[in-house]
Amino acid sequence: MAEQLPIVRRKPHVAEQFSVLPASTFVVRFWQEWTGAGSRWRGWIEHVQSGRSAVFLDPDDMLEFVRSYGVMAEEENRAPGRGNDTG
Repeated sequence: MAEQLPIVRRKPHVAEQFSVLPASTFVVRFWQEWTGAGSRWRGWIEHVQSGRSAVFLDPDDMLEFVRSYGVMAEEENRAPGRGNDTG
């Protein structure tokens, strides 16, 4: 009778378990405020994993908050007009 070799199962390395980076989740709320001078839009954003939040009047401030978590960094580097054009 042939000797059976034991089956060895190795645990996958952490890098092998994930093919993409972990996701970040954000909750965003917009509302309109009216004052004597007219109306304006405001916003609130929360990073769900950390619980940090911020209010903003300008959408660029919202994007800056998102970028502070490393989100969109790769897309920003590939965007045209960002000084990384090869031609």
